Amino acid sequence: MVKELENGCYLNCSIFFSIKVNNPPLKEVSNQQVAYQNHDLNESVKIVKYENTSFQQSSKEIFIDAYTFLHIFSYLDVFSLCQASQVCISWWNLSNDCMLWEEKLCRNFRSWHFVDYLSHPDLVKKENPNLSAKEIYIRCCPENNKVNNSNIHLSFTSLSYYFGFSTPRIVMFGSGLNSKGLVKRLLWDKQSPFTVKGMFPGQFEGYGSGVTLQCINGTFNLITLYSQTKNIREQHVIDGENKPRSKLLVRRENENDYVLSQPVKELCTMVDAFIYIIKATTEEELMLSMDEFQAIIDERWLQPQSPLLVLCVSPDANVMCIPVLHVANKLKLINLSRRWQVRQCFSNSLAGILPGISWLAKQIY
Repeated sequence: MVKELENGCYLNCSIFFSIKVNNPPLKEVSNQQVAYQNHDLNESVKIVKYENTSFQQSSKEIFIDAYTFLHIFSYLDVFSLCQASQVCISWWNLSNDCMLWEEKLCRNFRSWHFVDYLSHPDLVKKENPNLSAKEIYIRCCPENNKVNNSNIHLSFTSLSYYFGFSTPRIVMFGSGLNSKGLVKRLLWDKQSPFTVKGMFPGQFEGYGSGVTLQCINGTFNLITLYSQTKNIREQHVIDGENKPRSKLLVRRENENDYVLSQPVKELCTMVDAFIYIIKATTEEELMLSMDEFQAIIDERWLQPQSPLLVLCVSPDANVMCIPVLHVANKLKLINLSRRWQVRQCFSNSLAGILPGISWLAKQIY
């Protein structure tokens, strides 16, 4: 119920009555008045005059200062806070408070299940320096991006048909490939959204072989690059070594650093997209294959239009994992000139993988 007040403001009573007062039920007086002061946080706001239906014609005035309002507003979700801003000019100013939205961003980004090159707060702020904290939050929050992206439905198959492209090739690499049979579950599990349609051989000294998968977005060729063979990975675990040297990298002559081997480099220049899978439960696991990531995602020789999908793997939603925004910052993705997305997924249920593949389908061509 919305009522016009004497000062020209409108009061949304359904929002107002969510503020609880430790008194018996109250009834609104017919000549209700609301007086709003200036927006000085040191001044209080006179809310409304009530009569108590349980007693004789008694009345009560409630004064709430702006600090209390801001504290109450901090518990509202984004949509409720935007609705509250339409009540009156005072609530508009309070609900657009810069520190309120910055605090909401610092608190809520940990629950975001994806972030990309269009919704990273630092990139949004850099491209639009005049945006308010509220506008930055709304542009970055997954709820808003989910609505904006739901209107686009593209697939690998339709794009290949209309533009004459071959089946897209996607390279998948990273320490998360070792996550307790993730790849096996992805290919053969009944819950998997993908169906294996065939296999193809490698073209670059043994590298480049893979499987052809079909999903709701069409068909694509998936190439998996393991850092080492299964036996070597298991042996390093037995020996207590967490990071075996990657077979994808070779040591430079007379130097201590490693670079991408030539066959793998040639392969990566020919693919259409990349999937980087990492374990996102601890900081140590996040850094395990950082050298591989930096060597493969090299802006100097990769195709600039090939997108990057980062999948942060954890067993299920009950396991604490590193926020996707923190992962994007650790990988310094905001410095890339290509399109990218970081998405949370779960190895037990495979949830989150198909939306990531759908995003790739929209980005490749």
